[in-house]
Amino acid sequence: MEEIQNLSWYKRITISTNTLAEELELNEHQTDLIRQHVITIARDQYKAGNNSGIKWIRKQLGSQK
Repeated sequence: MEEIQNLSWYKRITISTNTLAEELELNEHQTDLIRQHVITIARDQYKAGNNSGIKWIRKQLGSQK
């Protein structure tokens, strides 16, 4: 479990999705669809959070002048 924590977010999502797909007995096509869906959501959320963080820090730095 500890070695999984050291993996990138992409690899952790991939492993997690594959594990779930096996438990649900999904075929390869279904697994790929779910994996891409989850990764797209995660990537979009990361970008939104990153943009919010950048806007916040710029606002903080601007108020220090």
